[in-house]
Amino acid sequence: MHLIHFITITIIILLIIIKVKSQTDQMTKCSDTNIQKLCLDQDTCDECLQADPCCNWCYDGVYIPVNFTFTYKSAKNYPLDLYYLGDLSVSMREHLSIFKTVGKDLPNNLTQLTKNYRLAYGSFLDKIGMPFYFTAPESFDNPCLNLLLDDCEKGYLFRHRLGFTKDTGKFAEEVSSSKITANVDDLDGALDAILQILVCGRKMGWSVNSRKIILLPTDSLLHTAGDGILVGAVLQPNSTCLIDDDGNHISPLIYDYPSVGQIDALLREKKDMLYIEERNINERVVLNITYIGLCE
Repeated sequence: MHLIHFITITIIILLIIIKVKSQTDQMTKCSDTNIQKLCLDQDTCDECLQADPCCNWCYDGVYIPVNFTFTYKSAKNYPLDLYYLGDLSVSMREHLSIFKTVGKDLPNNLTQLTKNYRLAYGSFLDKIGMPFYFTAPESFDNPCLNLLLDDCEKGYLFRHRLGFTKDTGKFAEEVSSSKITANVDDLDGALDAILQILVCGRKMGWSVNSRKIILLPTDSLLHTAGDGILVGAVLQPNSTCLIDDDGNHISPLIYDYPSVGQIDALLREKKDMLYIEERNINERVVLNITYIGLCE
């Protein structure tokens, strides 16, 4: 009889400890200053709940479930991370000024959606090997040599130039300093760049609880899975981050291009949105690209 009482008391004590610990963990989780500020910035219960699970001030102190009707709208100043990905191939030289203007105007345009945003910037060209890139010694460092362009950057596959920041001046400066580079064919390595932006979350600086958008202005078609064989890149790309501390792709000639299906699956998994502004490409490709942009 005493043993039964002892076991019962022990179980009650354990349940109390578990409950206290759960409440303590919840308080710790919800004590973040940024979350508190985000919650206080909401006007209604539904905005509060959408902003973060910790924003539960619409419930009473004892957390009694209640039924209520609400209308849905986006929470004010919801966190937004936007990665501006530049196609800096030589065919974009006619649109370079527009590309830079769009980049500089992004902060003003985003402020109309949310004041809580961060920007990042990177650019791409293609795999730096024949038949996609000029490999002759005189053209390797200056791929625009035959085009008589003076201000031309040495080729690269993908270069992450600026991690996510609230410093709009620094972002505008990076975009404004962009230089054109050149490859041989009309297709570019956009999918390789998008893959690294998605899998290098820590290196890019994506935040956890934000809407995530990749914005890509381009005038080109893109290489996809299988094309890498022509340059000797035969390994199937995976979810390994291949960006070094300087922002450069470390294995451009080892891994094949990712497929559209692989990028689509990653966008769904990461819950990122990809918007591509294209010029002078045929309707079939536009429809395919639009499908990528409509993922969750």
